Amino acid sequence: MKLLVVMYGINGGGAEKSLVSFLTTLEMKYGNDIDVDLLLFRPEGLFLNQIPKNCNRLTKPKEVFMMSYSPSEKMFWSNISLKGIAGKIAHYIRRIKKSDGQLSDIQAMWNHWKPYIPSVKKHYDVAISYMHGVTNYFVIDKCDADKKYLYIHHDYEKMNENVQYDYSYFKKADAIITVSSRCVQSVVNVHPKLKGKVVCIENIHSEALIKKMAMSGIAHEFDNKENYIKIVSIGRITNVKRFDRAVEAAKILKDSGIKFIWLLLGCGDLENKIKELIKKLGLEREFVLVGVKANPYPYINNADIFVQTSDNEGKSMVIDEAKILKKPIVVTNYKTVRDVIKNGENGIVADFTPESVAEKIMMIINDKSLKDKIISNLECEIIGNENEIEKYISLWRK
Repeated sequence: MKLLVVMYGINGGGAEKSLVSFLTTLEMKYGNDIDVDLLLFRPEGLFLNQIPKNCNRLTKPKEVFMMSYSPSEKMFWSNISLKGIAGKIAHYIRRIKKSDGQLSDIQAMWNHWKPYIPSVKKHYDVAISYMHGVTNYFVIDKCDADKKYLYIHHDYEKMNENVQYDYSYFKKADAIITVSSRCVQSVVNVHPKLKGKVVCIENIHSEALIKKMAMSGIAHEFDNKENYIKIVSIGRITNVKRFDRAVEAAKILKDSGIKFIWLLLGCGDLENKIKELIKKLGLEREFVLVGVKANPYPYINNADIFVQTSDNEGKSMVIDEAKILKKPIVVTNYKTVRDVIKNGENGIVADFTPESVAEKIMMIINDKSLKDKIISNLECEIIGNENEIEKYISLWRK
């Protein structure tokens, strides 16, 4: 089987981590039976070296790199083409004119670039976009494949896309893949005509691999913190993750006399704002940003509590990873949370306030029987799901 996988980037997100697990599991179970080509629009980032060696990384069409990089970046100039230059110049003019006002920024970008990007020349049995957005549109418009699959990793109703534009692409796909039953329903709520075309395949994570990686590194920031409550959060520092809520919850913990250190692994557009909030609230010693880590598992493994304060998630990979490492979890009550957490059984669900987050953390700290119950239930839960790869194979062979 000849398979093309298209992804925008490979830097530090849940979908990117899922892609690495997908490709690794595919290689492990099917080896040479599947010939994999991988096209990354931005071939750089945290997980680049974790891509299996059997994946052939495509370097064309060059214009996708010119679309994805700015002229200030080396990758733009190393993939120079006349079409790409024309596309970039026209793109800047188009942005000044603010055309395509009814489309999201990503849709408008693709709508502009589509005439400037040639099709992939090779024919494939299957082409799959592993990320919502521009790669979905690229697979439909620019790939020659017998079957085409698109991806939505989040709650579609929260994505603020032009749904008519998306539908014009979704209807051409053989299936739309999402990561949870709630995400399936979210797509169907907006696009009821696609009901038979939307399928759930969970993000793949290997329990054995995660446990092995958890033992292969050190969380130095926890050194000499034996008498502290150790808390970890992981994610892009963006609006939807609401790490401001985490910092404000930390202030409540400090004011309550809790001795703790809270590590945040990640980076993003709001990093400086979070640092300013930490300083404003006097939490420089308690709430520490440690950046992005290629191997975050030693941090989770050495934590007492894992906390996620998001407004919205698809099916959070990092929650499953914390569950694999048997960590009590405090998580906000976003729509898809019930797909992964049963309140009071394998984690605690908080309201969307710093006060509620802090309260639930203190419940775990102060109630040993509750903490022991959660850990015991997690030890009985089977979370690794490498067999999800069979769902892809079944889909492709229909």
